[in-house]
Amino acid sequence: MKDQESSVKNPIVLFKTTAGDIKVELNAEKAPITVKNFIQYVNDGHYD
Repeated sequence: MKDQESSVKNPIVLFKTTAGDIKVELNAEKAPITVKNFIQYVNDGHYD
């Protein structure tokens, strides 16, 4: 998984699975702390 657009207001995260790719937009306005935390985990490689 990788953070595709970490500099935008609502980052988009790409999940790569054996069944195909899934893009998820994170709502930074509604959950800024959760989004920041999730992006940090992604960038640290915890979901690779």
